[in-house]
Amino acid sequence: IGGGTQLTIRALQSNEVDLCRMLRLRALADAPEAFGVTYSEAVFYDSAYWTKFIQSFTPPSKQRMLLACDGDVCSGSVFAMLDGERKDAGRVGDMWVDSKHRRQGFGQALLDAVFGWAKENTFGELWLWCEDGDNAAHRLYQKAGFVYSDNRDTTREKIDKDLIEMVWTA
Repeated sequence: IGGGTQLTIRALQSNEVDLCRMLRLRALADAPEAFGVTYSEAVFYDSAYWTKFIQSFTPPSKQRMLLACDGDVCSGSVFAMLDGERKDAGRVGDMWVDSKHRRQGFGQALLDAVFGWAKENTFGELWLWCEDGDNAAHRLYQKAGFVYSDNRDTTREKIDKDLIEMVWTA
């Protein structure tokens, strides 16, 4: 990591509701096509929503929201999630890195942290959905070892992009 960046990866803590909300809203504003919810919806979610949201990604839950931080400023996040259909697999969700920190190793560092989480949970596979046409994301995921599955999702109503599923095997 160059340019004086002090990259650290850490898990979101249960008392960081404001940080979680701020990061999610930044991600939704920066990349509105990349997520299943829009900024205009999420900006009106109340504190009870965000508290419940955080509980699903902090202990005792096994799922995590991992943060990429440059010093004290968090500029990226990813969800390490349980797979609802496979007990021996996890999912990577809602990966985002602030445009100021792209191509500086933040995305790879977040994925490495998800790989560590997967190994701790003895998951042999990680699955994710990636937008068709998001070439930078495809390159990042392929470089990290993900390959395309045969699955596509063309049913998203709010966002006019198809999704392609990718898988990583430990």
